[in-house]
Amino acid sequence: MVIPFVQNRRWLLATPVLVISGGLALHFYRLHQADDSPPPEMTPWALQTAPVERGSVAGSIQSIAVIDAPQVITLSPQVQGTVVNVGPRAGVAVKRGVLLVRIDARTFESNLSALRQQYRAAEAQADYAEKQQARFDSLLAQNAISQSQVDQARSAAKSARAQAHALADQIATQRVNL
Repeated sequence: MVIPFVQNRRWLLATPVLVISGGLALHFYRLHQADDSPPPEMTPWALQTAPVERGSVAGSIQSIAVIDAPQVITLSPQVQGTVVNVGPRAGVAVKRGVLLVRIDARTFESNLSALRQQYRAAEAQADYAEKQQARFDSLLAQNAISQSQVDQARSAAKSARAQAHALADQIATQRVNL
């Protein structure tokens, strides 16, 4: 009884060795056959061709690309404000006179209105100071007041007129910004 068990044990060890040996032999045999076979046939791609002809382009060519403009302009406003309208988007060709950006003008309009009121007040102040200077000049002729009072009135009139001119310049600047 011991003998059949020993024989079965030998087969258990020999079977995997035989299977591995057979697999390696088959692998090397096929590898040798692959070296002797001709290379696979290369089939050309399916391409559309057309003869080259001289002529003008009738349509347009669409392609995906990045184009660098020869001239790039950066816009920066001279005034601050809220943007209420944006014209053409980035990358779109624009012509002269096309609105690019509109800034809310209500702040500038209210500032302009306030400057006009200040100008009217400064004009009235300048007119009063000039009339006061004329009165002081006539009083000086009568020796009713001193020269320093006349000089003071003259200085006040010039200062008031200069203030009115400065406000007029600010109004002109505000109109340009508007």
